[in-house]
Amino acid sequence: MELFRIFFFIIGVGIFVVRLSAKPIADESLQSLIRIVSSETSFSRHVRIYSRSSKWYLRVAGSKIDARSKTTDDPNAVMVQESLSINGTIRVRLRSLVENTYICVTKDGKLTLEDNGASQNCQFLEGYRKGFTQFRSMYRNNWYLGFKKSGNIKLPKNTTKSQTASLFLVSPVGTPLPTR
Repeated sequence: MELFRIFFFIIGVGIFVVRLSAKPIADESLQSLIRIVSSETSFSRHVRIYSRSSKWYLRVAGSKIDARSKTTDDPNAVMVQESLSINGTIRVRLRSLVENTYICVTKDGKLTLEDNGASQNCQFLEGYRKGFTQFRSMYRNNWYLGFKKSGNIKLPKNTTKSQTASLFLVSPVGTPLPTR
């Protein structure tokens, strides 16, 4: 196999290939190189997620998910945001630090907790709108994580990207966020 001069620049999580020769690259070689670099790199951080609609923090207490944590001292409000880069797509999983369970969507369009967050049901695309973060389901592209003003779950199948219920502020633990 002929050696090609290829440089990979990893900027953030994007991969750019720059070639110094004019010879074509075999698709198989390029795909294998990209697979090695971006196969499933992950990054995790401890965060608190503030719901714009309820004006409280997202929390997982036992088997219950809500957005009713009023203080930053609540240990149930600390989430681990795991970012995965799979084939060039950045996916996010949300895991409760205390309960060690992942927030997932079911095929019926409801939120649930699962011990293993490897399935597509537990992965979200992180998007931004009006300076806020949105979590769009990888299982169904038109389903969004959302909470009502009362702090109760708004079903992902009934939540759209244009609704206030789907807007969140994500802040690393230790960084102050608004309080009600």
